[in-house]
Amino acid sequence: MLRERVNPTRFTYSSVLNACAKFEDYDGRKLVHAQVLLSGTYINLPLQNAMLDMYCSCGDTHTAFKVFSRIQNPDLVSWNSMIGGYSENGDRVKAVDLFVQLM
Repeated sequence: MLRERVNPTRFTYSSVLNACAKFEDYDGRKLVHAQVLLSGTYINLPLQNAMLDMYCSCGDTHTAFKVFSRIQNPDLVSWNSMIGGYSENGDRVKAVDLFVQLM
């Protein structure tokens, strides 16, 4: 797309982030995240949630939490992504702590 000078939208980025998560593409995830930031694309909640899911799926809960911390009004998808991400990656204490914060 970029070679053809077609600018991706936040919907495009969400789809690519989901693909990175599905295939655990560690290099691709950082490239896509950087491209989102450099592009000036408006980063809405669904795009932030796609980033959370992608980082958690790739086992990078540290970066996922950085993204989560920047969300002004996280929704249940945001909270569930982080709680599930911590749990699936073996950090059950952080998962429970986040659940308690949610309540």
